[in-house]
Amino acid sequence: MKPEELYQNVLKARSEFFEANDCTVKAIAIATGEGYDMAHYALECAGRKARKGTSLGRMKEALNLLGYTWHRMKREDFSARTPISLEREALPGNYIVSFNTHVAAVIDGEILDWCKGRRFRIEALYKVTRQN
Repeated sequence: MKPEELYQNVLKARSEFFEANDCTVKAIAIATGEGYDMAHYALECAGRKARKGTSLGRMKEALNLLGYTWHRMKREDFSARTPISLEREALPGNYIVSFNTHVAAVIDGEILDWCKGRRFRIEALYKVTRQN
C-alpha cells in the first residue's frame, strides 16, 4: 500500500473511534502499517487515556506490544530542523518525528500528517523497525 493510501485509511478508521489528541495513535499506525485500531489498542494497553495525548515512553511500550522497536537518531544521522527540510533528505525507512507537543509518521522521507510543509522545530527522530 502506498504511504498516502495508508494515511487516508488511518484517517477513515479514526472517525469510528471519536478520538481527539491522537497524533500518537496515527503516527504508530502509519509507521508500523498495523492500522489505527491496533495502534489504538496497543496505546490503550500502554496506559493512554481516550482523547488524551500520551508520552513518548508509552509510545515506545505500544510499539513493543506490536512487535516493533524504535531507535532515536542522532542529529549527525539527519540534519533536518523542520518537516520541510526533513522531506528534502528523503531518508529511507519508517520513522516517527517528534515536535514540542506533536508527533507524526515519516515513510521514506514523506511526512504523513497535517504538519507536512510546516516549519515546526523537530525535537527528535526515531527509526521504527520490526523486532527480530
